[in-house]
Amino acid sequence: MKAPLIALCLAGVMASAPAIATAINGGLARQQLEAAGYSQIHDPEQDDGLWEADAIGPDQRRTRVAVDTTRGEIFDPNNGRPQLDARQVLDQLDKQGFANVRSLEREGATWDVEADDAQGRPRQLRLSGHDARVLHNRADHD
Repeated sequence: MKAPLIALCLAGVMASAPAIATAINGGLARQQLEAAGYSQIHDPEQDDGLWEADAIGPDQRRTRVAVDTTRGEIFDPNNGRPQLDARQVLDQLDKQGFANVRSLEREGATWDVEADDAQGRPRQLRLSGHDARVLHNRADHD
């Protein structure tokens, strides 16, 4: 009798684990933004490996920011850090072995890219707008 009850309890805990992890990581993103001087942080949501939110920046301007909670890095198009233009991003993608770029779109201080990796596999990428570093890389099934 105890074994089925324990199994049932464990199944409930495992089923709720993704929701708990999401809440913890969303809270971490909020904490990192607050520590950097952001306020009125609304609706943190995960997108392509980063947390995004609308907020008032340290410069008192409303902005859409992305947070890499693993590195503690905040991507804000209004923070004064130099941004790469499309040509610079394409050059960096080429140096990193990506080819056949089908889509290149600035998303605040990041870039969303659809391209093929060095093995010719279609990928969806999220790049830093500051140095074209790959922040997120997943298979493109579209």
